Amino acid sequence: MKRHDGQISQCWNVARPPSAVFGRSPKNLPPGGGTQPRRLCHIGPLPMRRACGFLLIEVMIVLGLLAVVGVLSAQLFFATLRAVRQSSAGQTAEMRFDLAMNELRTDTWGASEITCDDAHHVQLRTAAGQTVHWNSDGRSLTRTGPKATERQHWTDVAAEGSFAARGPALIVLMAADDPAGQMVLPSQSMLSAERLP
Repeated sequence: MKRHDGQISQCWNVARPPSAVFGRSPKNLPPGGGTQPRRLCHIGPLPMRRACGFLLIEVMIVLGLLAVVGVLSAQLFFATLRAVRQSSAGQTAEMRFDLAMNELRTDTWGASEITCDDAHHVQLRTAAGQTVHWNSDGRSLTRTGPKATERQHWTDVAAEGSFAARGPALIVLMAADDPAGQMVLPSQSMLSAERLP
């Protein structure tokens, strides 16, 4: 390797086979049949080789994208857990409300008298003279039977029940601001009494 006028010359010895010589007959080949080494030289700046690796800015961009994906994945995971938990809680509340309404429907069906003291308290008197009390307190319902020990309580029900007496039926309003959402629970004893002459 030599330097000429600020440039670098680099030479290699390359063997040329006879087939690599074009346009020359075998008699014109150099001594040795054209297999003597041929000296090839390159004068000029050597080509620079590209360095392998990643730049700092590329690494920072990749880390930033990974951080964004991680945050979005965590938010999606917690939102899914919250939705599953709310769905389970809603189904449990509906089951409690259905159980309470089944008990109230049974009590009303055999009641001979329905008395509503207010929108949150109703008394159902049976033909045997026993009284069953129902109370509604927000999203909870309480049933007190003829005996003090006969007490049932349902919390976190699916609807805010309020009561109203209408002839031989008990009206249960699901929500105070939604008159269409109501249940009508008739009394068989009172309906039979109305049909008698």
